[in-house]
Amino acid sequence: MTRAKNNLTVHLNGRYLNHIRTENLIYTKDDNKYGMPEKLAVQLSHRDVWLDFFISRQQIVNSLQSGDILYYKDGRWLTKEGIRVFYPSKSFTEKMERIMKNGYMPKFAKVSFVVFWKKEGEEKEIKIILPEVHFHREKS
Repeated sequence: MTRAKNNLTVHLNGRYLNHIRTENLIYTKDDNKYGMPEKLAVQLSHRDVWLDFFISRQQIVNSLQSGDILYYKDGRWLTKEGIRVFYPSKSFTEKMERIMKNGYMPKFAKVSFVVFWKKEGEEKEIKIILPEVHFHREKS
C-alpha cells in the first residue's frame, strides 16, 4: 500500500478494514449476485505436487520453461510429446475433485515456475515445476 501514489482500491469480502478512517475514504458495497465463472486458474505450490516424482523426471523438467503448456489427458499431466511430467499431491487431487463436482474440468496447465527443491536428508537439489492449472466450466 505504500506505493499507491494517487488512489488505492481494495476489494474484500469482510468487515476487517471498517475501522480505518482517513480523509477522502470511500466505502462502496456491491450486493450484486455473480454466477460461477466460466474459467478458473489455480496456481500450485510445493504442497500441491508430488515432489519425489520429479527426481526421476529431471531430463524432462530441464527441457521445460515458464509458459510451456501441459496437457490433461485421462487423469495425467503431459508435455506436448506425451510425457508425464507431474503428479498432483493427495491434497490437490482432493481439491481438484471438489472443483470438478462444481462442473469444472481441467483443460491444461501452464508451467509458472521451475524451481529447485532439496529433499530432507539429501545433498542434491532437484528441479521441480509449479504449474498453474486451468479449469473450464462444462456447459449444462
